[in-house]
Amino acid sequence: MNKQELIDTAMDAETGEQEVFDRASGAPLPSTVAASTAFPGIYPPITINGRRYMDGSLRSATNAALAAGARTLVVIDPQAHLFPRELLQQELAVAAAHTVVTIEPDSASIRAFGSDLNDRTTWEPAYQAGLRQAIDAAEQLRLAWKTGSDMD
Repeated sequence: MNKQELIDTAMDAETGEQEVFDRASGAPLPSTVAASTAFPGIYPPITINGRRYMDGSLRSATNAALAAGARTLVVIDPQAHLFPRELLQQELAVAAAHTVVTIEPDSASIRAFGSDLNDRTTWEPAYQAGLRQAIDAAEQLRLAWKTGSDMD
């Protein structure tokens, strides 16, 4: 049986600690989504249960370690080209998934992004570049699923 759960990650703006919001946390979904995207200089911190939270990517771009125990892990990392990979490698070691598929920008996507990720004129070309990558990503996922289902 596959376990699928929606979680939002945020960073406590005061302590820098990671917070994971899920159905059991009791926090309203719109607030947790807003907190998980509240980026300094763009969107203000979001208050949930008296604490202020900011984008969870400030601690980790992927939060892959949260998938500990997963058989198959799909990591979607649209900013992989901007950060060192050591943290991701550490998180993947913690997750210890049997199969890992990492989806990150190819060279055409990186060119389409440009140097300013907030430049909205690049969003459409970046989206189109991502669509072109989707065929390869779908094949990676299909092979990962097939390999995993063959082992059950």
